[in-house]
Amino acid sequence: MTDDFNSAMWIVSFILPIISLSIALLGLPFILSKWKKLLPEIQQKLHRKLSNYNKTEKVIIATRVPAVPLAFALIILAVLQFLNSIPTLFSIQNLPANSIPRFFPDLMWFGVFSGIICLFVGTILLKINLKELRIVFSPKTF
Repeated sequence: MTDDFNSAMWIVSFILPIISLSIALLGLPFILSKWKKLLPEIQQKLHRKLSNYNKTEKVIIATRVPAVPLAFALIILAVLQFLNSIPTLFSIQNLPANSIPRFFPDLMWFGVFSGIICLFVGTILLKINLKELRIVFSPKTF
């Protein structure tokens, strides 16, 4: 039984990623040829839109636009940590004490606290970045 399990784990952990990577690499030339055709059009449109902004506004756009998805990712990570840690903390209360490793409840509490920190940092980053992007993208009235 353990030999079957070991061979299955070997296939899953080594063979399948190699197969998926090779399939992705085979499709890479087709993807690059399409992007090669689209890139000049995207560059011209972007240049026309960004020519209205000065240098500091372009820097704000270049740094804040990628920061918004990262803030969303932090918030999603915090929610996923809550969904993992809190039900586990409640479910280990029903288990016998000798079946639970010593460090496991501490690990779950660490997940809860790191989820709280990720949630606060993500919401603060999202608030600040959206505020600055709103200021930059607002119509110029002066």
